[in-house]
Amino acid sequence: MANILLWLMAVEILGLITFPLCYFFFCRLPDRGIVLSPVLGLLLVSYVFWVLGLIGGFGNSRFVIVGILLVTCLVSLEVVRNSRSDLLGFLWRERFHIVTGHLLFLVIFVTWISVISQVPAINHTEKPMDFGILNAVLRAESFPPEDMWLAGHTINYYYFGHLMMGVLTQLTGIASSVTYNLSLALIAALASLGAYGLVYNLVRLSGRFSRSATLFALIAPLFVVLIGHLVGVLDFVQAQGWGSEEFWHWVNIKDLSKSVAENGSIFPQSYNWWWHSSRVIDTVVGNNSLDFTISEFPFFSFLLGDLHAHVLSLPFVILSLCLGLNLFLDDSPLRDMWSKRRICEVLVLSLSFGSLAFVNIWDLPVLLGLLGALIFLRALREESISLAKTVLRTLVVAVPIFVFAMIIFLPFYLDLQSQVSGVLPLLEVSTRPFYFFLVWGLFLFITVPFVLRQFWSIPRERLLDERLLIITVVVTLVPISLWCGVAFFLIQADGGLVEAAISVGSRFGKLLPLILFVGICVFAGLARNKQGEHEIAFVLTITALGYYLLMGLELFYIEDFLPLRMNTVFKLTYQAWLLLALASAFGAYYWLTRPVPKNFGLRVGNHLLVVMTGLILLGCLYYPVGAALNRIQSADDPPTLDGLAHVKQRDPDEYYAILDLRDNAPWGRIVEAVGPDYSDHGRIAASTGLPSLLNWPGHELQWRGSSVPFVGRDKDVDLIYRSHIPEEVDALLKKYAVRYVYVGKRERAKYGEKGLGVFTSLMRPYFQSPGVTVYVRDINAY
Repeated sequence: MANILLWLMAVEILGLITFPLCYFFFCRLPDRGIVLSPVLGLLLVSYVFWVLGLIGGFGNSRFVIVGILLVTCLVSLEVVRNSRSDLLGFLWRERFHIVTGHLLFLVIFVTWISVISQVPAINHTEKPMDFGILNAVLRAESFPPEDMWLAGHTINYYYFGHLMMGVLTQLTGIASSVTYNLSLALIAALASLGAYGLVYNLVRLSGRFSRSATLFALIAPLFVVLIGHLVGVLDFVQAQGWGSEEFWHWVNIKDLSKSVAENGSIFPQSYNWWWHSSRVIDTVVGNNSLDFTISEFPFFSFLLGDLHAHVLSLPFVILSLCLGLNLFLDDSPLRDMWSKRRICEVLVLSLSFGSLAFVNIWDLPVLLGLLGALIFLRALREESISLAKTVLRTLVVAVPIFVFAMIIFLPFYLDLQSQVSGVLPLLEVSTRPFYFFLVWGLFLFITVPFVLRQFWSIPRERLLDERLLIITVVVTLVPISLWCGVAFFLIQADGGLVEAAISVGSRFGKLLPLILFVGICVFAGLARNKQGEHEIAFVLTITALGYYLLMGLELFYIEDFLPLRMNTVFKLTYQAWLLLALASAFGAYYWLTRPVPKNFGLRVGNHLLVVMTGLILLGCLYYPVGAALNRIQSADDPPTLDGLAHVKQRDPDEYYAILDLRDNAPWGRIVEAVGPDYSDHGRIAASTGLPSLLNWPGHELQWRGSSVPFVGRDKDVDLIYRSHIPEEVDALLKKYAVRYVYVGKRERAKYGEKGLGVFTSLMRPYFQSPGVTVYVRDINAY
């Protein structure tokens, strides 16, 4: 409990210190960005901390972070001094919104803490990797940190999200094995709070008062982080033993191939039945996957417990969306963007959008594209200029922001080795419409009527606006036209003109409804923007972008180290979920507050739509309840937030060795047994932040695109443990500048006992227990 309170206190202090800056930066939003203050504070403090770490000489400690906080506090106090009466009046007017936001944050945080504490172990999927990055950041003497599984090389991954959690870890002094799990709950709470704040502002901008806007905004966190999709309905059907063999064969989802009666249970009882909901989009032939993809959504991610980049980025993507909305609401001439008065806004835009690549690089192109679209829409409001000048003014404003966003994170880019080799057309597979509906059904039922309503009510003269029509056609048809050209050329080269025409025509026909809907959404957004309905235009823009991403996933994929479009679907559907969840939250508010149509047919249709949407929402809520219960029931150990408690229970000697190395041992490289990915190997390095010679080689290959940096290291480690020749071992220890050698169960099981006596002649024991010995070598020997 003390750790939880201390963690919450640190977040609250960050928010309080940064609130005056939010009040200044988010000057056009009704709530002045107050609920985003912890997110902005964490970003600002962590960026300065990272820059100081790059420079070197400042140390990686709590004192540096406190110093940064004090400077930030002084800046905020200056803002308060200049706007004291306005600030007090604002806080009083927004008190209901502020209190509700804090309660929401606490409810989400405590809810996830209660779930995570049942299954806290850092011992599966990507957890050890994320834990290792967190500890590598905490133990780094300067940045970038050294790779915990490849000593001598820096981490070749986007680690800024882990660094931000590391900042809170340093500030609070809580053990990283606990803050790993606290971070998961924090990200869920911050993402919920940010979603709530964004939709609150949109509802307020549409004319609602604070109290009603607060209540409607609570829909946003529900859609973003608390619901599943409609595969849960199939899980329910399967659990009841319903459905014929032919039905389940038609469904054709792995682990949902037949009905399994669960003796009257509402939920499936099989271990981790909720896993397959993240592997829905596939083409399965004879139980073989031809299009194996990952289609995670936030609730699944938090339940799984990986502190991965796409999860860490959620609140910071929402922060960037709010900054984009704040910019979009400005009606002053676009050329004023570069005035001295606005330079602070440009800086915070660049920092927020630029940080996205450092947290999760997949977010950057999508969010920069959105920012460019919002700047273009702003320029389009200026009636007196041509379309060419509109584009030019957009570039004049957008390009410097984009460039500066890159420059302030340039050290990260210079150190990163990308494994992306290109963008290729998707020819072999496509998403089955049934699977598409299972994943996106709820959002479709809300956003499609909302978009059609906005399009239907556009004035006739605006429907014939030549500029809007040109923009719509270009934006909508460019990706499909490009794909058709490339695909036709490639297919006809192998199969002839007829096969090419059939394949291209079939894909185009399948995507035609989505293409038309995206076009309608784009045009409606352009029209509403011209009419000054900024909040509607913004929602239509993020809706169009969400479906644009989904359309793009059926046309192209990014060539990288994973099969076909697995990673592309994984990363881009996550962004689409966030965008469409936010748009759907506003769309739900819109439908709930519109007058009921007087026409009998329209009134009946409206009621049917509400009922069907409610049933679909109920189906989407089945999954999170059942999945959370299944996850909790799978726990064997007492509740705790310590992610290493399972090690303490099963191998206490290893646990206390980890604590000593993590908390007391000076930094240095360590040798431990080398083993495969997704195993207990590499645990010492991952848990202490001390870089080992090699572990999880599959991940290292993914990160670096080649085995050249570590070829032969596994043999060297083998020789260190097995050799009987002290000179041979000594040479290898010097080669890698090794400070520690760890000898525990895994080392004895893999390398045997015979060569371990060599260490006593070359090193001295640092830690000893019946099952573990850690040897240390004088670093001055190198």
